[in-house]
Amino acid sequence: MRLTDLLDTAPEATVVFGDERLTYAGLRARVERRAAGLRAWGVRPRDKVAIHLRNRVEWLEVWFATAWLDADLVPLNTRFTDSEVRYLLDHSGARFLVWGPSKDGDDPARGATLAPASMKVATDLAALVGDDPTPNAESDDAAMVQYTSGSTAFPKGAVLANAGLVRNAHGLGIAWQMSRADTVLVMNPLFHCGGSVFAYLAAMTHGANVVLVDRWRVADAFPLMRAEGVTAFPGIDAAVRDLLSYARATGETVPSLRLVSTAADGALLGAVAEVLGCEISNVFGLTESSPNVCVGDLRDPLALRVAKIGRPQEGLEVSIRDAETRAPLGTGEVGVITVRGWSLMRGYLNDAEATAATIDADGFLWTGDLGALDADGYLTFHGRAKQMLKSGGENVAIEEVEAALRTHPAVADAVVVPVPHERFGEVGYAYVRLDEGATATPAEVLAHARTNLAAFKLPKHVEIAPDLPRTGSGKLDRRALAERAVQRISVASTQTSPS
Repeated sequence: MRLTDLLDTAPEATVVFGDERLTYAGLRARVERRAAGLRAWGVRPRDKVAIHLRNRVEWLEVWFATAWLDADLVPLNTRFTDSEVRYLLDHSGARFLVWGPSKDGDDPARGATLAPASMKVATDLAALVGDDPTPNAESDDAAMVQYTSGSTAFPKGAVLANAGLVRNAHGLGIAWQMSRADTVLVMNPLFHCGGSVFAYLAAMTHGANVVLVDRWRVADAFPLMRAEGVTAFPGIDAAVRDLLSYARATGETVPSLRLVSTAADGALLGAVAEVLGCEISNVFGLTESSPNVCVGDLRDPLALRVAKIGRPQEGLEVSIRDAETRAPLGTGEVGVITVRGWSLMRGYLNDAEATAATIDADGFLWTGDLGALDADGYLTFHGRAKQMLKSGGENVAIEEVEAALRTHPAVADAVVVPVPHERFGEVGYAYVRLDEGATATPAEVLAHARTNLAAFKLPKHVEIAPDLPRTGSGKLDRRALAERAVQRISVASTQTSPS
């Protein structure tokens, strides 16, 4: 099924954003006008259209209109710094940029200052429409280019076929028993697969209603969810923790809520089921797989869904491999999770070398995550093998953060390790070694890094360290550093807590 075919799945279903209430039929009409506007602007098949917008209906219009013209969408993370946005615009080869502010008060002209001189930039979305009938030209080639931090210093653009995104979202909805009777809250950013596919398309492929929000505040979300009769919440683990904490603190619930889905540990999901009184579904995936791989099926017993993530979507094959020998491992053995099948990216844009390093000759994508399969094919997650952390639903490449810290003139070396965080899941703890005779405070090092890193990538803790432990082979002992970081945070917390 094509992405644009979804506009006809349930004409009477609604998309709600603030005071705006639009049916799927109304969205379709807007998409046709938006497609006419993009075509008049010069967009043609295989062009790339970059979009920098917070969650709003216009984001959906541009997405579907781009597919309508058989062009490719390049979503930009609105939390990125100027240098990060410039890199993505240059690397993607996008010819068009639809720009909106990252936050209230932003200069609308900022996008034009970041775009290459040859790029067309639109900031007046109201003018980017037309009335000339434009036939739907979406083909199997239409795609979304999702930039993901991965494990390297520069984001890589995963080319994801629209048809794969639709099929992936539909499979999620099947596991969640989604139907026309559902109303789904979409709080994840649409510029991530977590918002556009895991939440929005999972609803749309089953004709469900959608409530779209552009910022997450749990105190605002609870009354909104009650008012709109929200039944399903696919969200990041930090937001799910917010829901749980708010419910425990206030005693409030959302009577209509029947499902919460996130990628998290079983303890969190078990608590959600108990406190919020709803079903839970754990998931495992990554951008390069459109994004879901395994999902907890509501037909399985609750205890199983708490203990395990779930089985692969139909047509996907998961294999657990030894990181060194790359050989398949047996039942229950922990190794690198690899996946093969229809949902995989076509490759990284303009990066054949990285593609070959990620997808092997047998077609298996190496996720860099550790897991194990039981005899029935259910996956359990055992952490990350590659140097990454996941903070508040965002992938953060540790190498990128370390490189930014090292640009401070007083810094000789920097090492970042992930540490647990009650709300965000993980945050960075940075050890910084200064040049001999140099001086700098943790605050100064962070302030310098802030000019090149989005706020969510910044370490939450910085320690000036005269020396860094190494293994017998001379490599940095990241495990020892991580253990030391957790211990120091624990000690600091004990010292500052009231007696």
